[in-house]
Amino acid sequence: MAEIGLLKKKAVILPLGVGISRGDQIDNAKVFARKFGWAVLTEEAKAKDFSDAIELTMKSELLEGEVKNGVNEIVQLILAV
Repeated sequence: MAEIGLLKKKAVILPLGVGISRGDQIDNAKVFARKFGWAVLTEEAKAKDFSDAIELTMKSELLEGEVKNGVNEIVQLILAV
């Protein structure tokens, strides 16, 4: 996550849940999400939650004018599923 933050990229974080980890990934994800404006999804997230998070992330990228290298087309393919 540090590398993604240093590159100033947007992200949707899916940390391991407490059922299969100590929960520190969730805590770390929340810290990075606050600092960089990322979305964090829990293990209970559904496909709609994932697509909504990607859509919001893309809207944020578009507003900041940072979308490059076909990212928009890739997200459109994901959301079409």
